[in-house]
Amino acid sequence: MIKRQRFTAEFKREAVRLLDAGERPASELAIDLGIRRNQLYKWKAEVARSGEVSFPGSGRKSDQDPEVVRLKRELARVTEERDILKKRRLTSRKSCHEVRIHAPSCRPILADRHVPCLVR
Repeated sequence: MIKRQRFTAEFKREAVRLLDAGERPASELAIDLGIRRNQLYKWKAEVARSGEVSFPGSGRKSDQDPEVVRLKRELARVTEERDILKKRRLTSRKSCHEVRIHAPSCRPILADRHVPCLVR
């Protein structure tokens, strides 16, 4: 398995600057830098969106309060539970009003008591 490559923010900004300069095609530039061409375009979009504060650090950093993150995680869990409960169970009934009757058992329920079975 290939280990994930990590690039510094300076490297990313320089790659975007070279892409914007337009002296070389993006595919050639990507090969020289050892990255994929679509990665260059992603970095370019990030710089366009965030400007100088793009690429703040390693990993996905969230500006949200930890309480908000916890509540979102809990909401996702509860929503999944609700969806599972809302799913219709598969049964062999033909309609929702049909009741399944099991064959009667003539075995004693308790050792000291015997309940006779009613056969119709």
